[in-house]
Amino acid sequence: MTNKEKVVFIGGGNMASSIIAGMLASGWAKGSIAVSDPDELALKKIANYHDISSVFTDNSEAIDFSEVVILAVKPQLSKKALESFQPVLKKRGKHVLLISIVAGLNINSIEKWTANTCTVVRCMPNIPARIQQGITALCTSKETTQEYRDLSEAILRTVGKTIWVNNEGMIDVVTAISGSGPAYYFYFFDAMEQAAVELGLSKDEAKKLVRQTAHGSLKLAESSSEELTQLIEQVSSKGGTTEKALEVFDRKDFKRVIKQAIKAAQERSVEISKETGNS
Repeated sequence: MTNKEKVVFIGGGNMASSIIAGMLASGWAKGSIAVSDPDELALKKIANYHDISSVFTDNSEAIDFSEVVILAVKPQLSKKALESFQPVLKKRGKHVLLISIVAGLNINSIEKWTANTCTVVRCMPNIPARIQQGITALCTSKETTQEYRDLSEAILRTVGKTIWVNNEGMIDVVTAISGSGPAYYFYFFDAMEQAAVELGLSKDEAKKLVRQTAHGSLKLAESSSEELTQLIEQVSSKGGTTEKALEVFDRKDFKRVIKQAIKAAQERSVEISKETGNS
């Protein structure tokens, strides 16, 4: 991977913008990045923000520009988008790497709608990619070359960490954990901040206390070799305040609620995959 491969984004939304920002910050040349979007206003916005001159409203022209295609459209638009540049892909043969970040869009559907004219890598990034602190799960077929695996990973590493999953079905689990996961943490932070305000702290005080506590706790968990249960024990002393709070969590079976929520997200991801694949 040389950072010179020409990459075109089909769709100019928030995640596409985040990945472009990460690529540019990692040394990718502006002239090697293009965006295609039928919405001229959205196209102008992303082009101006990143100072990119290669922009297209026609997907076929955009594909002709590129060696790597990153599909970043909404699930319901994916079939139309893929079929729109099928003719140019047929001309080029298996010389295009197509990286899909479309939620619920499986590899089989992509291959079908592009008439097996490209090598497909499916990814699930998450919103912290916006500040290059995301994590992306990738999967692909066994036939994909190591070169294409490395190139896909190099692109997604510009916005955070990466992991590979061998079973595409695990992408639905990844979606429920890391894809939706930031919202779970934000939800919990919000509840803590509300409680702090209700108990007398100012909004600013609550925000600082809750967010730095979360930040510090994460750093401690990452740097420690101890299990999370051991860290919990270190904070919780017999008869103390933490123990009393944890007793409420246990009484309400909070862990079961969390697991049920994640399971619901995973099941919905499976449903979306079926809906998208049959569209």
